[in-house]
Amino acid sequence: MDFVVVLDSSSSVGIENWMKVKKFTHQFLSTFTLSPEGSQYSVFRYNREVDTHSQILLQDHQTNMDDFMYAFDDIPYDLQEPMQAHSA
Repeated sequence: MDFVVVLDSSSSVGIENWMKVKKFTHQFLSTFTLSPEGSQYSVFRYNREVDTHSQILLQDHQTNMDDFMYAFDDIPYDLQEPMQAHSA
């Protein structure tokens, strides 16, 4: 079973909740076996758009859980405000 996780890092989440979400996701994903035959993970951070610099794709860490968790833990929180519609 493969997992794709999208993490919301908009300012409305707040750093405290961001850390809670990352901790939960870290613990949840660590309960599965990372392997091409088992589970593979993809993680994206989203604020105004997907952060392609910190994204983790399914094929990036197919067998090494330590490498995956290192990349996951390195995903930053983004304090940018979400985009809002402007009135004319």
